[in-house]
Amino acid sequence: MALPESVRRLIAAARRRLTVMWLVSGLVVAVAVSGAVAAMLLGLSRVTVILWAEPVAWGLIAVAAVSAVFVGFIKMPSPRRTALEIDRRLGGFDRVTTALELTSSGAELSVAEERAVRSADAWSTARRIEGLGGLVPRRPLPHLAVLTLAASLVLSLLPSTTDAAVAAIRADREAIEAEADLVDELAQDAPPETAEQLEALAEELRASETLDEALDLLGDAREQLLAALDPGDLAKKTALSGLEQSLAADPLADGATAADQLDALAESLGSLSRDAAADASAELAERAADFAGVDPELSAALSDAADALRILPNAPGARDVAADALRRAADGARRVAGEVAESGARAAAAGDLRDAQRRLDAAEGAGQGAGEGAGQGDGDGQGQGDGDGQGDGQGQGQGQGQGQGAGGGGGGQGQGGQTGGGTGNGTGSGQVPSGQGDNDPFADPTRGEIFDPVDFDAGDEVRIPIDGRDPGEFLGTASGTGVANDAVVPYTQRFTEYRRAALESLDSLTLSSSVEAIVRDYFTRLEP
Repeated sequence: MALPESVRRLIAAARRRLTVMWLVSGLVVAVAVSGAVAAMLLGLSRVTVILWAEPVAWGLIAVAAVSAVFVGFIKMPSPRRTALEIDRRLGGFDRVTTALELTSSGAELSVAEERAVRSADAWSTARRIEGLGGLVPRRPLPHLAVLTLAASLVLSLLPSTTDAAVAAIRADREAIEAEADLVDELAQDAPPETAEQLEALAEELRASETLDEALDLLGDAREQLLAALDPGDLAKKTALSGLEQSLAADPLADGATAADQLDALAESLGSLSRDAAADASAELAERAADFAGVDPELSAALSDAADALRILPNAPGARDVAADALRRAADGARRVAGEVAESGARAAAAGDLRDAQRRLDAAEGAGQGAGEGAGQGDGDGQGQGDGDGQGDGQGQGQGQGQGQGAGGGGGGQGQGGQTGGGTGNGTGSGQVPSGQGDNDPFADPTRGEIFDPVDFDAGDEVRIPIDGRDPGEFLGTASGTGVANDAVVPYTQRFTEYRRAALESLDSLTLSSSVEAIVRDYFTRLEP
């Protein structure tokens, strides 16, 4: 005998309803428990920094909800379990369970068994599955789930120390990303070796987790760039600049650069006149002296070319020797130009990396004001200086200056020695009001340039008018008569010491890369 259709329909409907009931019940319980834990975690993050609080809290709720739904579908009640629930909840007194067992065995039923199956059929026809229970669990469990969710949501929206820390970390990451992008841009214009180092630095910056780590990376990269600088590059740059300027002012042949002119001269030796050869020989001999001790290879090539041009065209084979020497000199000039460009790129990159360090310092909030006034008020003073002129004279003047710190006016005596030798004394008064130092908005931007000294000969009277129209300039005139004195200390003996001290101090001073370039160029021009 088969299971009656009414019993079959009742079991199927009850099975679906029980599945939904248990699924919703499990979901509510999971959300209530996980929501309570999440609310406690979020509440704790309001008073202390827990960076992972919000994602973990909401992730816990989501995982609990998904797990409850998954388990609810997996544990769908079986027909036998459903029959038991029907009999228990709807008062079937084992009718449905008995009918399901009897019909599922497949054996012939006795009269009493058939009567039990028909009784289950009649009973099932009038039954409604709503009596199994409501789809939503009874109070207070649903209310607790809603309360924990609401508490978690409110706590997530309230500002907290964790939110501030997350915002700070996000700002730090944006600052680091911005500096990494700038380093990538620097690498595009840098020579190959420097570009490779900068590209590796940009990748390391993007992988850094904190500003301190990024600052350490920038500092290490900057030290590597500075360590790769050759102290002789300044001398090479000076000598190369002299060669380029000399040949630009008095070209030996056609060519935009000194190397191009040397190559062109090597090709045109056949048409070179005796006088032109002599002039070229003198010029190259002078330039060879500039490179002596700086780049022996280029100096030797220029000297060989000068010697061959000097005897051109009298000595046999001198033309070939001169052409070969000129080509070697051209190759040497290009090589030196590349080395100078590489060194300049490293120095510029080092300056840019220090600027990046300052910006990250400012982003971290650890930056300190670096504007210090250049002027200090003082009653009297004494000074010494090196220069090219010589003289003994007296003068008076008044001055105003801008600088940080306050100073009072006062008379003073000063002594000054110059390379040519000279002493002088004078009186003056000055006022130095408080100012902004390097950040002074009234400072003349051209005052950072390098000026040539006043050109005068011994015995000439010199008057220097100073308008004093702009803030920070002196008022008055000074005059004196120069006399020739013996030099106290030739500046060539002190130049190396001063240059080394100045370049070393660049690492400890807070200067922009443009100012560093001015300092380096200044000592390049003073190279004896």
